[in-house]
Amino acid sequence: MKKINFLVLAALTALSLVFTGCDNPVEEVTEPTYYTVTFNSNGGSDVEAQKVESGSKATKPTDPTKTATDKESYAFEGWYTSEDEGTTLSDTAFDFESAITADITLYAKWKATEKATTEAAEENPETPATPETPAVTYSVTIAENIENGTVTASKTSSVAAGETITLTVTPETDYELDSISAGSGVTLNGTGNTRTFTMPESNVTVTAIFSWKWVGTKNPTTAKAVGDIVFNDGSSMLYADFTNLDNTTKNTKKTSAIALIFYKGTGLNSGSDTETVRTLGVGLKHNRNGLKWCINTAKAYNLNIETIQCEPDVGGYTGNYNWTGTQNKNGSNNLEKIATFLDTNNDTSTEANYPAFYFAKNYANQKMVKETESRIAADSTYASGWYLPSLAELFQIFVCRTDTENGFDIDTASSALGGDKFRPLDFGSNEYWSSSVYYDSETEKIYARYFDFANQACQVEDQKEYNYVCAIREFN
Repeated sequence: MKKINFLVLAALTALSLVFTGCDNPVEEVTEPTYYTVTFNSNGGSDVEAQKVESGSKATKPTDPTKTATDKESYAFEGWYTSEDEGTTLSDTAFDFESAITADITLYAKWKATEKATTEAAEENPETPATPETPAVTYSVTIAENIENGTVTASKTSSVAAGETITLTVTPETDYELDSISAGSGVTLNGTGNTRTFTMPESNVTVTAIFSWKWVGTKNPTTAKAVGDIVFNDGSSMLYADFTNLDNTTKNTKKTSAIALIFYKGTGLNSGSDTETVRTLGVGLKHNRNGLKWCINTAKAYNLNIETIQCEPDVGGYTGNYNWTGTQNKNGSNNLEKIATFLDTNNDTSTEANYPAFYFAKNYANQKMVKETESRIAADSTYASGWYLPSLAELFQIFVCRTDTENGFDIDTASSALGGDKFRPLDFGSNEYWSSSVYYDSETEKIYARYFDFANQACQVEDQKEYNYVCAIREFN
């Protein structure tokens, strides 16, 4: 009986637990929905399908590849959708940023490119195309030992025979092209700094020589110095350097020489000008037949024109004169000063009235002995600017003839260059007109000043008398 009671009690207890649990119902769990994204590579390499939770995004796979055929190669252009199982693809590529809400198949789009084929292969597809023979080309080499300039070629490699090659020549400053060659059998066409040639069936090496373009060793812009030879191209060189040249080179250069620099400084300026540095050169050709300073019917004859007086200091003596005052030592415009003085009576435009002045003024027309043309071209910078020196300037030329410490032996240099000497012989007079005048207060007579290179003295003489004449000019 006790056993039965125990079983009844247990059953009641279990039933009580069941009814108690009904107060807390169990929560239902919803399973997520997944869709399949299938990739159809349309003949390309396989791409694994993706299982994507609804509302999530598919992962863009690695681009597939497609094996090229004999005629075509393929380039992948993207994944597209299709409503007819890939026959027609959508206009735009699939956006991998969009949510997946259903099963979907994406199709690969390919761009086919036709391979190049030879004409023979197109005519007979069964016959393998004959490989093309590589074109034969050549090279253009610019020699490495070119100095004082450069040469460049329009093309230097893979040049076919028959091509036109252009060479550009660029000399360095003060140099010019002397010669250029592209080798034996190659003809260069053109002038100046451009040449062309037709490429032969061989490699080509271009060589060139650039040479100093000036006659002298100093270019025209280099300041000239006492002892320099001035050439008609504006260049210059020391006479001392000229003497070291071989005879052939000397003979070539001397025909271009036009002057010798005898002075550089401020001491031959007129008035109070003590700052202007003047560089003076004397022309190589002299008038050794004798000319009048002016004729006796000229308006300036026997007139005391003070603006062209140039007297040495008191106490000066033969061979050693000084000009330290404010005299008219610069004779470059003495003919113009005469014209100004004469005013309305001016007759200086008539060459015959002032022969010595006009020899100097027209010095560019003079010719050296045995030479048929002047060394100075009519359109040259040096065709003008020549003048009859003042007495002080004339004396400075004498200094360069006798005192090698202050210059050089100007007679020796002039003679070596085909010019005249101021004293060709050790005897006889060698009197040269200056453009200066002297007033003798005792006799009230006007004389022209000249310098006697033989007696080393400043002298005076009637203006209508004959004396030798030289011409000088200022240089840079």
